[in-house]
Amino acid sequence: MKKSFFLIVLMWVLSAPALRAQYVAWGERAPKYKIPTWLDDHLPSAGERTYLEFFSAANPDCQHSLDRLQILTRQSSKKLCVVVITKDRAEVASPLLRGYLSEQIGVALDSQARVFTLYGVNYVPFGVLLDERNRVLWMGNSLELTDEIIDSKL
Repeated sequence: MKKSFFLIVLMWVLSAPALRAQYVAWGERAPKYKIPTWLDDHLPSAGERTYLEFFSAANPDCQHSLDRLQILTRQSSKKLCVVVITKDRAEVASPLLRGYLSEQIGVALDSQARVFTLYGVNYVPFGVLLDERNRVLWMGNSLELTDEIIDSKL
């Protein structure tokens, strides 16, 4: 009895951080954020959908997700606006991200990780798709984002 109780408590303790991994919920309004600095002072144009992409230079999958997002923005005919948010220092992020800047993609430099903290982001690549009323339409690994998800309605 003691052994099984101990195992249950141990499993609960180990899973607790995962239970609060993100602070956003589908269909709910997303937390409001203020971008402290934009890479090259470049803000993307507004679109029907905004996708927040949380990025880290240390994770190679983040680079793959940006390649995917670049393709999706080209296909979306200006419907999708992407804000790449990184807590990497500007001198680390700039060489990696400057090539992705476009009319639809901007890079937010969040060196103090305020937006990461506000959204409770603990792993990357991770993204949040928002509608024009700032409601969460989808969230998850950016490599799984599709045109169908972008076009979806709540």
